[in-house]
Amino acid sequence: MNRPPFPEAALTPEPWPAQTDAQLLCALAQREMGALRELHRRYSPALYALAARVPHVDAEPRVQAAWLMITEQAHCHARTPLTARVWIVATAQRVMQVPLGRV
Repeated sequence: MNRPPFPEAALTPEPWPAQTDAQLLCALAQREMGALRELHRRYSPALYALAARVPHVDAEPRVQAAWLMITEQAHCHARTPLTARVWIVATAQRVMQVPLGRV
């Protein structure tokens, strides 16, 4: 029987319904990957729409770069007055305006 090398990757993640976006960013800052999955579920459509507005750019690598920056900088949200939604979109927008490889 062929089993996936990482059985947890085969599971459909459950949403974190009681968590606010700010709580998820806080959990992500603590490297809780379930928080990343939930934020990804909530915000990927918006980030792809944002990437589609940048002319002459392939959206996929831009969105991936944005998620990487959001993951690496999640701890910074707590030091801003921005709502989590605004912080996520602003961070992604900043990444998408810079040529890839220079982020």
